[in-house]
Amino acid sequence: MGRSRTRSPHPWLRQLAGETQHKNQEVDETQFFWDGFQWVSRSHTVGSNINEVIEANRRVRRVGISNLPLEFGISEKDIEEMLNQKMIEYELCKAGNTKPVQMVHIDEDLPNSCVVDFASQEEAQRALKLDGLKVLGRPLKVAKPEELAGMGALGSMIGVNAATVSALDSIDTSAKAAAAAAAAMQTFHSSAGPSGFNLEQAMSRARSRVLKVFGFLNPRDLRKNDESEFMSIEKEMHDEFRKYGHILYCRMTKPSKAHFGAEPGSVFIQYSTEDMAETARLRMRGKKFDDKEIRVMPVPEDVFDKDLREH
Repeated sequence: MGRSRTRSPHPWLRQLAGETQHKNQEVDETQFFWDGFQWVSRSHTVGSNINEVIEANRRVRRVGISNLPLEFGISEKDIEEMLNQKMIEYELCKAGNTKPVQMVHIDEDLPNSCVVDFASQEEAQRALKLDGLKVLGRPLKVAKPEELAGMGALGSMIGVNAATVSALDSIDTSAKAAAAAAAAMQTFHSSAGPSGFNLEQAMSRARSRVLKVFGFLNPRDLRKNDESEFMSIEKEMHDEFRKYGHILYCRMTKPSKAHFGAEPGSVFIQYSTEDMAETARLRMRGKKFDDKEIRVMPVPEDVFDKDLREH
């Protein structure tokens, strides 16, 4: 029986790995191994742990995103869905790939920032075109690894020398880039540390006539609710919050209307004055709905009018 041979599941990945010279040939697994997104020469992993190389290649497909509006209570899943949508909208994905984002990680020590793993290095590079995209009034910073050097732990997490990963035209280059990435990651845990930034305190100093009330309902349970149940919860919220002033707008987000920053079950309330809204925020803080504590935050009116209000 001959030696075990296999093909890359994605021909374009074989080309990225420098196999254009024999793209119609089978790949000899005694000479190459599949690292999760490309073939890497085993000769370049001598003295290295293959698992470390695989992990390192995952890291060179990462980008960092900062200035995210995390105070809106958005989750890693929300960010993933938003980025996939934007990558498709701006035609930054590879043909046929509707899920270029593989993983989003929010680190609590890094204010308003996350790390994103893409399906390929090319899509990670294309994602940099989203730099400056406004999301809920915030221009996002989507950065290359070398641009994050001054961002503390986030820069350390993603940091790989740009000269090492600039050319991806051969297996040789890719393997060396992976090894460099693995070396760079060894210092991450020693350099990472708490930022001292308190998001809740920062948001409590903001004032607006609009409040977002959220975190007290399970989105999966909401999908089982009918119209009458939505109206009942919305009325309870209205009745409770109107104790602190005249309400101009009160609306619960239904699953069919949910979008980034307005997840299912969130309630937006607009008062006549900022003072009324601030009083309600302070008085309702820590209160419970069905034994689950609600979260209340002010929302800038321009963001509310542009992105969150149901018209």
